[in-house]
Amino acid sequence: MGRARDLLGPDGPFGAALAYEHREGQLAMADAVERALADAGVLLCEAGTGTGKTLAYLVPALLSGQKVVVSTATKALQDQIVGKDLPLVELATGIRPQVAVAKGLSNYLCLRRFDELRRSHTEASRGSRSLPLLEAWVKSTESGDVAEATALAERDPIWAEVTSSSETRVGPRCEFHEACFVTRMRRSLANADLIVANHHLFFADLALKARTGEAGASRAGVLPPYDAVIFDEAHQIEDVATTFFGAQISTSKLGAFARDAERAFVSAKLHEGMVSRGDGLGLLGAVRVAGVVLFDAVVRAAPRGAGEGRVLLEPGGLGAVAHGAWRELDDALGAVEHFAETHTTTEAVDTVRRRAEGLRSDLALILEP
Repeated sequence: MGRARDLLGPDGPFGAALAYEHREGQLAMADAVERALADAGVLLCEAGTGTGKTLAYLVPALLSGQKVVVSTATKALQDQIVGKDLPLVELATGIRPQVAVAKGLSNYLCLRRFDELRRSHTEASRGSRSLPLLEAWVKSTESGDVAEATALAERDPIWAEVTSSSETRVGPRCEFHEACFVTRMRRSLANADLIVANHHLFFADLALKARTGEAGASRAGVLPPYDAVIFDEAHQIEDVATTFFGAQISTSKLGAFARDAERAFVSAKLHEGMVSRGDGLGLLGAVRVAGVVLFDAVVRAAPRGAGEGRVLLEPGGLGAVAHGAWRELDDALGAVEHFAETHTTTEAVDTVRRRAEGLRSDLALILEP
């Protein structure tokens, strides 16, 4: 018998201290999880309602001495694990693991982007009513978790301008790195025995490591090295994995890139004295126009009844007009990439270069016949 079975069984501390009803299915699952962790193996396990599967994998994970990631599909299950199941394990067994909850980068304020927003002439002239509320919150927050900013609505547009992302994160070279909220979060994950995450975060992190290697992941990733991962609600990971191991281009993604690039150029004073179409801001205007033209051309090239908001094209089915529009956008992004490379004076400008390069790569992957 395994140690997990000893704890969860009828004579174990759960039964003795909590009048806990042991279940043979739970014990069998705990044995299987314990063996898989010990052998670095792969286990697929289906457990019916009432089996007690959460404790059947948590107890072996905590006994293994390994750094384990538990990934769930829903926030409700995350909250249950952290707020109910882990305290139950601690009460019954005395095991006190170091636990950390991993959230996606977009849940955290980026101090660099926030600073650029405040100093940007273009943003300041818009007179955002949300900015004073955001400034007051930044002075008081310890975590930078946007969920704590109750004075601002969750869907307030200002969050898109100041939260972190894998595309905008600079890493150790950033002047705000030591004070960065993401840096603090990642350090707490590095020190944890058990990390509670979600499928979207896990596969976003995995896809980033696949694209950039560990060097890129160390800059923009979230999860530290771990020994094992347990997927709860694993039936949902197929759709999530497909999302993150594919490529996506949207008008909102292009718009966010253009806004961030504009702020980076203004902050680096690359806009002063520039009036021609060849300057940084003029090049961004060309990206915006080319993006509109491309998406309009793709919609017109799509077969009838393709579906509202989603277009599926067969290879080679882009059409001459849409193909030309793609080349126009690729050229516009290439010009921004070259401008940023030539005028790299800050990490934010270098980030613009990397993002332009990534957008061109994604466009080619999606649209190249």
